[in-house]
Amino acid sequence: NIEMHPFDAFQVACIEGNEEACIRMGYYVDRWGQGDERVVRATTDLLAACHSDGKEPACVGAAHLMVRLPTRSEQYVQARELFTDACEAGEVSGCIGGASHVWVKKAKKFDGPTNIELAESACDLDSPEGCNLLGKLHIEKRSGLASAIEAWDKGCSLGSQNACTQVGILLVDRRHPLHKELDAADSFRSACDNGDPEGCYRLGVVLSPGLQIPSDAEAFDLFVKSCDAGHVEACERLGEIHLARKTFYEAEIAADYLTTACDERLLEGCELLSKMYRTGNGVAKDRGEARSLALQAGTIEARKILRLGGKIGFLNLLGVEAEVMIPTPIFGLSLGTDFSFLPGGSIGSIMYLGPTVRMYPSAKGRGVFMTIGYHRFTVSALDTAVTNDGFNVKFGVRSQQGKGWVSSEFGLGSMNVPVISEIIAPIPVLVPMFAMSGGWAPL
Repeated sequence: NIEMHPFDAFQVACIEGNEEACIRMGYYVDRWGQGDERVVRATTDLLAACHSDGKEPACVGAAHLMVRLPTRSEQYVQARELFTDACEAGEVSGCIGGASHVWVKKAKKFDGPTNIELAESACDLDSPEGCNLLGKLHIEKRSGLASAIEAWDKGCSLGSQNACTQVGILLVDRRHPLHKELDAADSFRSACDNGDPEGCYRLGVVLSPGLQIPSDAEAFDLFVKSCDAGHVEACERLGEIHLARKTFYEAEIAADYLTTACDERLLEGCELLSKMYRTGNGVAKDRGEARSLALQAGTIEARKILRLGGKIGFLNLLGVEAEVMIPTPIFGLSLGTDFSFLPGGSIGSIMYLGPTVRMYPSAKGRGVFMTIGYHRFTVSALDTAVTNDGFNVKFGVRSQQGKGWVSSEFGLGSMNVPVISEIIAPIPVLVPMFAMSGGWAPL
């Protein structure tokens, strides 16, 4: 029996035209490093086979090894040349290999076909993977939705599972020119039947839109199939389904699915699992784990730490607002201030200044909140200024979509009115306060 290392076996298979073997050689380079003598020897052998025998697959294999070398080296530039030469000779793996890399430095200036042109060549050679890659490149390069759809349509017809899924997504979003004639479910079903877990998940969503408990038994089976194949969004959906059935037994099952989703950094999965540990629903009650998961959920979705905007109301009148979030793991805490100044010319002016501390139940600083603040309200008229200092408590709600936010709040504030204060002392004079605000969250 002759023992052969898998790396050597892949090298032989690569020279003979096995594209997967060429790619898998690269995995060993990632493990061993580019300077390993076995890698250097294999690169030399593949280049020799490529130049002496004219075997394009050997050229592609050498390129897969050389593309891992430092980007400033000549061998890195040569890798792009090898991919391109193999593609022009009709070797699909060369087209796909060259089109799959983001080239930099000298290789970026290489005088040859672009990545999109290489992918077009692969697609023209009826490669389903090439057509799928071409669609992705058109979307990434913003070179045309119609071109991407055309490539994905062809890739789907050639058997690319992911291309079918992408066409289905465009149909659901009504971005496909034939969305009235084609059925998204058919595209997702083709993708699912060909083994694409995302296609199975999206088909389940189409069959059971907007429902936590699917009305179609097939939808549930599709979510299970997709989750088992590694699509974590389907695992998250299954967790939601089992939780919605509201039994402890179902919650135990939900915990397993949501743990899978949270481990893959899906925000909703971590938040739901945190609530389960906090309440002991389906899992042993553990506030420490609930806190840890809540912290993890907060790090998944980027929290905005600065909000700027305009504000109108009473006592602040018309002015501006700024808020800075203080990082906390479970609840939200921020420092902010309101400021307004209304000039009245020779008659006088009104100025309001109100530093505040705002508390949210959400660590991301959204939803309901309570504000404790101090305010100074100054009215100047005819060379006379009257200043009222006081404290206030307000309740409100703040929502945010992307970088935009809006807020409303209502409460009571104390005012210094000597005439009234003398009558009702020691009870403070309270006045209603309310405001609407909105703006931009740049950070």
